Parts: sequence; C-alpha cells; structure tokens
Amino acid sequence: ALSALGAMFGAVLPRTPPFRLDGRVTHGDGRWALTIERARIGGSDLRGDVTFVPAGDDTPARLDGSLESSRMRIADLGRSVGFGEPGRRRGRVLPDVRLDLPSLRDMEATLAIAIARLELGGGTAPVTGLAASLELDGGVLAIGELGATVAGGRLAGSVRVDATATPGRVKAALSLRQVALERWLPPVRGEPPVAARMNAELAIEGRGDSVAQVLGRAEGRARIALGAGRASRLVLELAGLDIAESLAVLVGGDRAIRLDCGLAELAIERGVARPKVLFVDTRDTLLTGQGEVDLGDERIAMRLRAAPRDASPLTLRAPIDVAGTFADPSLSIDRSRVAGTVIASVVLGTLLTPIAALLPLLDFGEGDPPSPCRARYGAGRPSGSEAPSGRSGAPSPPPPAAASQRSSQ
Repeated sequence: ALSALGAMFGAVLPRTPPFRLDGRVTHGDGRWALTIERARIGGSDLRGDVTFVPAGDDTPARLDGSLESSRMRIADLGRSVGFGEPGRRRGRVLPDVRLDLPSLRDMEATLAIAIARLELGGGTAPVTGLAASLELDGGVLAIGELGATVAGGRLAGSVRVDATATPGRVKAALSLRQVALERWLPPVRGEPPVAARMNAELAIEGRGDSVAQVLGRAEGRARIALGAGRASRLVLELAGLDIAESLAVLVGGDRAIRLDCGLAELAIERGVARPKVLFVDTRDTLLTGQGEVDLGDERIAMRLRAAPRDASPLTLRAPIDVAGTFADPSLSIDRSRVAGTVIASVVLGTLLTPIAALLPLLDFGEGDPPSPCRARYGAGRPSGSEAPSGRSGAPSPPPPAAASQRSSQ
C-alpha cells in the first residue's frame, strides 16, 4: 500500500490496494524528488511530480507537487477517504471506516489534483474533469477550488477537515448546477424515471472520526430544485396508488409526462434531516412529502401524498409511508384510508351491481390543484425561469432540459 511506502520516509499517504510504480527518484539538499511516469493502484492510474522534505527537529514533514489520473476508482482510495469497505456495524449503509485523522497532524502539504474520470461505484455516473487544490497545514486539511462535471452539470465547492479537534470536525459546502437526471439515475423499465435538470446545494458541519459519525451529528441544510422536463408516468401513478393508470402503463408502455418543477428544502439538525418544503409538480400529479430522515440511526419516517389531476376509476388516494432503515426500507399504505374505501366498495357491490362497486373508487381529481411553482419562483414567469435574488432563499430552478421539449402535452 502507498501508506507503507510513505512510512519509510515519514510521509502520510493513503492506505490503498497493492500498487506498481514506474518513475525516477532523486535526492539532494535534504529533499526527495519523485517523478511518477506511471503508477497502477488497483484499477486506478496515477502520474505526476512531487517533492518531499522529511521532518526536522522543529519542522513537520512536507509534500508538494501535482498529481494526475486518467481513471480513479473511489474504492482504491476507500479507507483513506472513509469509503470502500463495509462498516463495522451490521445493517448499516453509511461508511463507518475510521479515518486516520491524527496522522494529518504529522505533515504539511500543497498538492494540485486533476482526475479525468472518477468512478464512485454503485452504478452512478462517473465524475469527469475533476480538479482541486489540497492544502494541509497545522492539522487542518482544506480541499478548495473543487470543480468537476457530473452528468453534464457542474460540481463546485470546498471541504475542510480539522484534525486538531477530538473527534475531528468536518465542514463541507457543495453545489451542483444543471445536472441531467436522465444521465444520472438508473432506468425504470428501460426508461429514465426523470429527465430534467437539477440544481442542488449542501452545507453541513459535523464532528466524528468516520463519514457515518460526521453525518450522524451533522448540522446544516440542503436544497434541491428541478426545472421543467419529463417524468415517468409509472412512477407517479404508483406513488398515487392509481391502479388503473399503473396497469395501463405496465401493459401499454410508460409514456412520459410533463414535469413542471420540484423543490426540496431540508433542515439538518443533530443528524436529522427534515423537509421544510418537499414537492414535485407535474401535469398529472402533485406529490408532497413530510417527515424526517435520521442520519445517525439510519432510519426513515416519511409520508408521501399524491393529488392526481386526472380522473381514474381505480384511485386509492391514501398516503404512502416510507419507513425502516437505509439498509431495509419499506413502503406501506395508510390502511385506515384504504379500508374505508374498500369496505364501501364491497357493500355497494353486494347491494347493487358490480359496476356500482367501482363508485367509491372513482376519483375525478380536485380540478386543477394550485401549483406551488409560480408562488415559489415568481408569478407570471415560466416554471423554469430563475427566481430574482432575495426571494425565498430557494435555489433557482434550472432552465428546461432540451429533452423536455419533446414531452407529451
């Protein structure tokens, strides 16, 4: 591992799989210089030039230089960044690999990082064109000037890790702009569940010696805004328990429908995320949600509601509860709401005719329920335009995705 190589010189390097390195090493004036012509670390590659000065009597060791990679897998750097290995806790999802934060106090560094393709795993789209500056000074690691491309959009932000505190303190501010969800999300029945541009912001601060601990104690906020596009009819109809429409989709095909907008504003306190606003508005359905997600216990307690705009003969408009753990989530229907509808249907079916049995299930919608889009982003403008500065604090929805122009009307 690279960490073993670094230990020979007193340098702090990541704990990695076995590696192979071709290059040149020179030494003079108390300084080591390494030119990495080609290095293989697991499935990743690396090249660059670095200089290293061992620790003195009154000075810490120092590493300077630049590193580049055409392909980097997060699994190959897993332990050094808290990912890549199963956590110690059974039934948990968030990485619980202990970070070696004390070692950050033993060295200083300034590095320029450039990664052409960063593979996060899990079937997600790779991050491309990543560039960042790394500064390690006095036990504080600062990753700044962070920029990359994600599914056609841009990632920017900074991360700060203070290893002088016990446990360590992590602060992150990240933003995504113009991310194409159809290129990022896995397909449903061969089609993307959502085709729209997304903007997102995350600002959190937490303390801990692992990713799981930091998130479990996090304070901060998160915002996600969707612009106009298209959404899978099947996903929306199932969310609204619209049996007839869902069956028609499964048999006849998943014709996409227009997505007007969506917004989620989350407040994170003591590791618990609660939505202040959560909705997705489409031509057919208005989805809203409330509840909480506990990042420390990795538990979900959310309730989703769907208000369909159209008339369908078999709509069970009952709330859907999303509960359980991150590792084993579950969906359930509010039985009290469904039971009354089904019982009335059975009674009518007994006394009248099989056709009458469908009457309690008829749902002609609520007309055209008011859309939050204009109220949120400004009345009188298209639901993909930017909100003026100073309004509501919500991130502006991105402009319509090009693909949305072809959505059904």
